[in-house]
Formats: sequence, structure tokens, C-alpha cells
Amino acid sequence: MNNFLKEFAFLCWLFLPAIVANMAPVLVAKMPVLSRWSHPLDFHAKIRGRRVLGDHKTIRGLIAGVIVGVIITVLQFSLVTGWPALADKLPQFYKSANPLILGFLLGFGALAGDAIKSFFKRAIDIPSGQTWFPYDQLDSTLGALIAVAFYITFSIGDWAIVIVGGVVVHLVVVSVGYAVGVRDHIL
Repeated sequence: MNNFLKEFAFLCWLFLPAIVANMAPVLVAKMPVLSRWSHPLDFHAKIRGRRVLGDHKTIRGLIAGVIVGVIITVLQFSLVTGWPALADKLPQFYKSANPLILGFLLGFGALAGDAIKSFFKRAIDIPSGQTWFPYDQLDSTLGALIAVAFYITFSIGDWAIVIVGGVVVHLVVVSVGYAVGVRDHIL
């Protein structure tokens, strides 16, 4: 059990930039200085009369998410190098990874997963903002996991821990958002 908790804690640490990157588009959407970057990623393109992604997937959100993913990862690596007791507990592959590459993959992967899910939501005519359980809870986690898997090798157990942990973290975050009035629904 102790080994499982250690593995879970590391994977939470590793995927923290993806979690924060997934929140970045919502946070920067309110910044007027970035309004010129609010163009939709799908450039208003339609397939069978339906928008490919919709208005909520923007260039601004993608750029913000990637930048936040990189910044959080660089901060994590700075913390690890400044705190040897923490560095000793992390796997060797993490300590030798490039934080810029890892941060980019985590941020981009989280937002790409969300965009791909949105594509399928639009394709089956689920309105933007409507819940699509369980895919809304898995999209960014799976996207980040798949993107990072091109850089870091994960075991099947790691995949399972990240997926289950991602769903749990998502549910906690949206529940807190609901409780403080930022979201109008939990699922």
C-alpha cells in the first residue's frame, strides 16, 4: 500500500501542470487584454452543418494552457532541484526530463484531449456546456497522458492510476467550483 501511495503522489505531481493548464482557458477568457486571441480554434468551420469545436475552444485558451503547463512544470523542476529530499523520492526519468518539453506535452495534451472530446460532442449534437458523462471527466487527463506517453514510458498500472485519479480530481474541482458559484452543475 505504501508503494501505491508513493506512486499515486508522484503521478499527481507529474500531472499537476495538465490540471492547471486545463483551467487556464477559463481564467484568461475574462482578460480584455487578450481578447484579440479569442478566435475559435475551428475558425468557425462546420461539418454537416455543425461547428467542429464551437466558440469555447479558442487560440487564446490553447496558448494560455500550454504556457501555464510549461510554467508549472518549470516551477516544479526548480523546486525539485532546490530540495534534494524531494528529488531523492522522484523516479530518475523525471529528474532527467526536459521541463519545457514535459510542460508543453502536459499543457497541449490536456487541451487537445478536451478539444477532441468537444469535436465528438458537436458531432452527436450535444450542446456546448451540457455535461457528457464520463467523457467530460476523462478528456484532458487522457489527452495529457497520451501526449506525455510519447516522452515517458508508463506501466498499465500508471495509466489506471492517472485515469482514476484524473476523474477524482476533476470531480473535486468541479464540486468546489459549484460550491463557490463558478459552475452551475457538478457533472
